Amino acid sequence: MNTKVKVVHEGETVDAEEMPFRVPVESAMVCEIEDGTRVEIKHWIKHVYRLCDKKKDDGTPIYLMTGGADVKQIQPGGTAKSGENQ
Repeated sequence: MNTKVKVVHEGETVDAEEMPFRVPVESAMVCEIEDGTRVEIKHWIKHVYRLCDKKKDDGTPIYLMTGGADVKQIQPGGTAKSGENQ
């Protein structure tokens, strides 16, 4: 059985279920900036929630996710800087 929780959706507190999930393939997006800097961004998901009493107009469930991103910046000379955004 999924855990029942309260989440905020469009400014309203609503009932939701925390859903189990897996990530079958991890990937990162790489941006190359005109000055030669490369930025690698890897998003990660911490929780997935399915709203209980709200659906999209076509009747499909609404899912909310929490997570963040790990960002690695590589300067043109090869120096790497890392950071995390939650």
